[in-house]
Amino acid sequence: MANKPEYYGYEGPLLDKNFYCISSMKQKAAAEFNAWHDEQTSKGFVFNFRRELIDYCISDVTILRQACHAFRSLFEQTAGFDPMFNCMTLSSACMAAFRRNFLKPDTIGIVPPGGYHGRGKQSHIALKWLDYESHKLGRVISTIYTDREISVMGRRVDGYVEIPQLDGTVDKRIYQFHGCYWHHCPTHFPANEDSGENRYEKTQQLTSLFRRNGFTVVEKWECEFMSDLASDPDTKAYFEAHPTTRTPPLGLRDALAGGRTSALKWYYKADLAKGEKK
Repeated sequence: MANKPEYYGYEGPLLDKNFYCISSMKQKAAAEFNAWHDEQTSKGFVFNFRRELIDYCISDVTILRQACHAFRSLFEQTAGFDPMFNCMTLSSACMAAFRRNFLKPDTIGIVPPGGYHGRGKQSHIALKWLDYESHKLGRVISTIYTDREISVMGRRVDGYVEIPQLDGTVDKRIYQFHGCYWHHCPTHFPANEDSGENRYEKTQQLTSLFRRNGFTVVEKWECEFMSDLASDPDTKAYFEAHPTTRTPPLGLRDALAGGRTSALKWYYKADLAKGEKK
């Protein structure tokens, strides 16, 4: 309670017992404190606040340093790597130890950043919509599933097709599927002016850029397509007759089967006599 600027230069007898929060102590602790305080006062102990604060900080850091050193040594002996060099949190250290020492091969799918085929990322629902649009159009729309990457004017797009017209021109058509969260759907995720980012505005600017340069842009919001899947007869009939054969992306968290997944106990010694395994 005395850790305030007005006491930083204090030097003299021990401060009154009330400064040590004696009222919050248990009976045994309070009795021991009273005996210690009375003894120090009778001996004429001189309390130097600045020196005591410095000693406390040095002791605190020393204990933490020694504890960290012991933790690193024990962890490295047990798990085989330095947790403070490789990990940021206790949870990540435990997961790294599990992956390194206990995870059996071919039990969790870890998809490469570019996918197994070296393609970029594309949402499963977007590809599903593009399948339907390709069906309605009667021709193949180039997507990341048919080509490694689809770019127009140096910007990646979800789908693209060129359709020759009777007058000899070409309808250059871009397909854009807007995930509600990622593009700030005005219905479900209206932009927050305080966030400093307006994804909806950026989406509209890109669409305008394409149209100014002669492209036809077909857009679909995620919420609109989900509504079509649930209630539009033509959409429902198509996917009932043509179920998608693509497998949705694996979710690592799906491998965690219920219950608590945190490190409830930092160290546990297996009881081999009870049949527990290390």
